[in-house]
Amino acid sequence: VTPSPIITGHINDTVCTGDSSKSTNWMSSIPGTTYTWTNSNPAIGLPASGTGTVPKFKTPDFIAMPQITGTITIRSFGGGCSGAPVTYTVFVRRKPNITLAGVSRFYCDGASGSITVGTTAPGTISWVNDNPATGLAASGSNGFINFTATNTTSDSIISNVTASAFNPTTRCTKDTTFRIVVYPRPDV
Repeated sequence: VTPSPIITGHINDTVCTGDSSKSTNWMSSIPGTTYTWTNSNPAIGLPASGTGTVPKFKTPDFIAMPQITGTITIRSFGGGCSGAPVTYTVFVRRKPNITLAGVSRFYCDGASGSITVGTTAPGTISWVNDNPATGLAASGSNGFINFTATNTTSDSIISNVTASAFNPTTRCTKDTTFRIVVYPRPDV
């Protein structure tokens, strides 16, 4: 009696929109086993079928629903026998929205700045700034950013800010970047 191949190494995968899936690495109890696979939902970004291992794939940049799924079914053939089909699920979850308001981008030394970074509930906002010398703090976890622009040099200085919206339900993050330029006070 020839044993059927037994596949190991399959796992469910959760991927956010616009990101890439994990690559698969199956193993079989029989050397030389070949594989075919099907995907129940090509809208996740993976073709409907293929041979060999499931390739790494990029999910769509946007989905209308909070989540879509695809069930991947793997069939194996090795040692003259077919193995039992194995399935796993790929969950594609939508990234949160992120909005910016009040981004003037250009400030003079001593001017007040106010920026609002928003997202939909239950999302949270955090941000990091690569140059606190402009008067904007190095980081924050609030979407209401108030600061006094500072420039003690004779040249313009720049902050590159990355703001992130995180949705704890989907575990997805979406980033946006903006730049703040602070001009020095003119010599009088």
